[in-house]
Amino acid sequence: MKAIRIHNYGGPEVLQYEDAPRPKPQAGEVLIRVHAAGVNPIDWKVREGHMKDFWPHKFPLILGWDLSGVVEELGRGVSRFKIGDEVYSLPDPTRNGAYADYIVVRESELALKPNSLHHIRAAAVPLAALTAWQSLFDTAQLQPGQRVLIHAGSGGVGHFAVQLAKWKGAHVFATASTKNQDLLRELGVDEPIDYTQQRFEDVARNIDIVLDTHRRRNAGTLLVSFEKGRRSRFVSPAAVGRESRRTRRPGRDLVARNRAARSSQRSRRSSTRASSRR
Repeated sequence: MKAIRIHNYGGPEVLQYEDAPRPKPQAGEVLIRVHAAGVNPIDWKVREGHMKDFWPHKFPLILGWDLSGVVEELGRGVSRFKIGDEVYSLPDPTRNGAYADYIVVRESELALKPNSLHHIRAAAVPLAALTAWQSLFDTAQLQPGQRVLIHAGSGGVGHFAVQLAKWKGAHVFATASTKNQDLLRELGVDEPIDYTQQRFEDVARNIDIVLDTHRRRNAGTLLVSFEKGRRSRFVSPAAVGRESRRTRRPGRDLVARNRAARSSQRSRRSSTRASSRR
């Protein structure tokens, strides 16, 4: 098969498009024919060696841990999928990734791809959507009626977080630049904040949860900015990532996120129909 691999750490020049052995699925694993691979900041961080003490990789290494594709072959004991299934995945980042024709993924790291998503769009979902899901629900324990501030609400993680929080019944504040204010409203943000024109602490009040996807400020600055005496929960995706790697369940979480997305779409369609009647 063809793959993009690195044989040592470095800049973009170490990426090599070359022949590589086609992997073979072992027990509990699935061979996927890759139709699309996502590109994320973690890819260049691994490529440049920033993660070598955390994730000890072996060379040559295939990067890319966001993918969408079709089940090609099943390892022994796999029961949730069949050959020909369209799937997407956030695979184990300590193993070879998806910049290749094929990838072997554990069954637990797979979910059926929604029929409404083309492979190219589906490949952009797993890492960002799971980060948003785990931040809001596994870590922050978001509940209906809570007030949430999402920084960078129009970004990769942020735009998923906004929709998931609305699906849960939260009141959502979100920051973005001037050009992305319409997108925030389209996503369902209750109170958009233009960070180029406004201080978020002047707009967002009585906040229960702060999701800072870019970590542009430290947690202390964010929380002290709100009313004295009120306890807000600060969530940073970096900390969530460390925790989720100890209890990985990407396949199950993708299935849950699919259900949430379908419910959110139905709700938004109903709201649109109601608005058109008014």
